[in-house]
Amino acid sequence: MDIPKQIEPFGITQLSVGACAQFHEMVNTYISQATPEALGIEAWAPDYRKATDQLAAIVPRQREWVVTQHWKKARRARANAIGVINQAVRIFLKSGVPARRQAAVRLNQVLLDCYGIGKHKDNQLTAEVRVMLSRLDEAENAAALATLGLTEEREVLREANQRISELVLVKVTEMGELRQKQGIKTWDALRAANQLYRDIVRVVNARAIVQPTETVNEFIGQIRGTVYTFKLSINHTGGRKEVVGGEKI
Repeated sequence: MDIPKQIEPFGITQLSVGACAQFHEMVNTYISQATPEALGIEAWAPDYRKATDQLAAIVPRQREWVVTQHWKKARRARANAIGVINQAVRIFLKSGVPARRQAAVRLNQVLLDCYGIGKHKDNQLTAEVRVMLSRLDEAENAAALATLGLTEEREVLREANQRISELVLVKVTEMGELRQKQGIKTWDALRAANQLYRDIVRVVNARAIVQPTETVNEFIGQIRGTVYTFKLSINHTGGRKEVVGGEKI
């Protein structure tokens, strides 16, 4: 006699938190379709649903920090201002107006090591822009800027750089708060959902042997297919480093 097909264990803990939540949601869908009563898991299904709902609630499908849009806007403004000032100075080096050409020559020397800084990382760039602004604030350099009509661009750069400095503090605070809220709750929800899934698999596998039905066999087939799909995901990405509970389920 052939042994009925079984739901095999796999490295669910190697999935990202989001993928793990998605997997559990799919299992819940199959349970609802088959009904807990038909699968013999009435004692586990409600708690499993609760655990997976909690996991879904604290692991959004897509999250952006509250400050992200302000951050992007300030970074774009800063990058544009740097570009305008640097490019304008180099363009005016070829100016046919002597006063403008002389102002550009002066500023070109002042800004030589500022060309290309827009490609640097945020923290480094913020410090470099402060240095750039301090040079441009010097009396003769400020006069040269005015000659080229770049005084307002300097102020746009100053405002954007200051805004980014402020947003760094906001972002750090927000990140800390979110991690504090998520840290324990997320892993607790994962552990609970994973353990309940493990219990459900054991019961369904046993029922497939001692009391097989078409519904049970169909459910097992659905889970096996889903497990296979997520196994491919793990193999493709190499899994994640974090492990919940230190074991496969």
